Amino acid sequence: MALPVTSVLWKDYVDNRAVQESDFIVATSEIDPASLQDGEVLVELLYLSVDPYLRGRMRRMKSYYFIGPFESGKPLSSGGIGLVKASKAAAYAEGDVVSGMLPWSSHAVLDEAAQEQLAWWLGQLLKNVYGCKVIGSAGSDDKVSLLKQLGFDEAFNYKTTDTAEALKAAAPDGIDIYFDNVGGPTLEAVLDLARTHARVVACGMISQYDLPDEEKYGVKNLMNMMAGGNTGKAVVKVVAEDPFPVKK
Repeated sequence: MALPVTSVLWKDYVDNRAVQESDFIVATSEIDPASLQDGEVLVELLYLSVDPYLRGRMRRMKSYYFIGPFESGKPLSSGGIGLVKASKAAAYAEGDVVSGMLPWSSHAVLDEAAQEQLAWWLGQLLKNVYGCKVIGSAGSDDKVSLLKQLGFDEAFNYKTTDTAEALKAAAPDGIDIYFDNVGGPTLEAVLDLARTHARVVACGMISQYDLPDEEKYGVKNLMNMMAGGNTGKAVVKVVAEDPFPVKK
C-alpha cells in the first residue's frame, strides 16, 4: 500500500537577498514500500537540523565548496533523524532509529551509504571537559539566558550590545580560542583581543551570507594574526565512524 509523502522542494538560487517563503515548494507524492530494492530502506523523517551553512547551499557556489548546492525541484536536505518503516538492507530493520543527511520529506527511500551527522556542543565541551572560560553571543535575551544555563561564563546580546566592548569586558586579558560562526565585525573585534598564539577556528560567517560580494565586510586587522603568531583553520564538517548507532 502506497504511503503519501509531503516534501519541501527548493525552487532556484538566491544570491543577493534574504530567502523568502516563495523560494520553497511544498509537493505531495507517494512511495510504495513494496518497491524497495536490495540495500534500500524506507525512512520516516522525525527531526531535521536547521543550520546556518544551509544558506550557502541556496546560492550559486564555487566548485571547491565542501558540499554542493540544493538542486532546483528537489527536496532540501540536512542532518536528520528518522525511523525505519521498511527495509531491504541487512544492517537495518523496521523500527530502527537512524541518522544521516536526510531529505526534507515525510518519507524517503535511502541506501546504506547515507549515514552521516554532526552535533556540536562546543561551549559545554570547552567548559566542562577542558576547563576554559567560555564567552558566547546570541541574538536575543532568551538565547543569552540559555547560554548561561548551559554553563557559559559570560554571554551577551550582540543586537543590543556593542560586541567589541562586550568582549573587552568579558575577556580583559585577551582571547586564546575563537570559534567563529559570525565573521565580519565580530571577527575583527576578536582579532583585536587575540593573545599571542591564539587560535581561530572558522566554521561559518552568517553575518555575510545574504550580502552581495561588494557589500561583504572586509576584516581590516588580519595582520594581527601574523604579529601575534596566531593560527587560523577552517572547519566545515566532522565525520565520525558511527555518529549515531542504530537503536534496536
